[in-house]
Amino acid sequence: FRGRFPRQKGRGRHSSALTKRLDWRKIRQRNRQVRHARPSQSAPPQHSDAAIFACDAGHLPYAWVAALQIARMEPERRFDIVIASPDLGAVPPYLWDGPIRWVQLDVSAIPQIHHPNARIALGTFYRHLLPELLQDDYARLLYMDTDAWLRRPGIQGLFDRIAGDWPLAASLTFLHQPELRTRA
Repeated sequence: FRGRFPRQKGRGRHSSALTKRLDWRKIRQRNRQVRHARPSQSAPPQHSDAAIFACDAGHLPYAWVAALQIARMEPERRFDIVIASPDLGAVPPYLWDGPIRWVQLDVSAIPQIHHPNARIALGTFYRHLLPELLQDDYARLLYMDTDAWLRRPGIQGLFDRIAGDWPLAASLTFLHQPELRTRA
């Protein structure tokens, strides 16, 4: 910010830098208080179904962008869009009042392991906590990775087509179906 703001009269270079540092300390302290005061979720569930992402702080921006795309593409949806993370302190407060429901994940049940593949972090296993965590909130969950991108509406149609009490539903991946790759 050097050179953008006019220097105030009566203050030297060092005194204004000290004031700025003190102000930032106050701001950080207030942010910590807000983070600790946050509830474990941003809102109660609104629907019986949910499209959900589960990730750590490193993937929160990606999950948020993908979740917003779903909200834009399906404005008449009858399902919640949820992001579950143990790192909700990294979410800016102004995002808590949007179309996304934020839920705190307790990851203490997951053992601290180091996967031999460096690309697979502990956050990969967060999805396994979702059914138990949200069993009282939702009848059905559609889990998506943070790199999912909705190109056209269709998630509500998936929920509408699942009839009965199915514990698990899945879709084919293009990687293991060569004939699907050529048609995509």
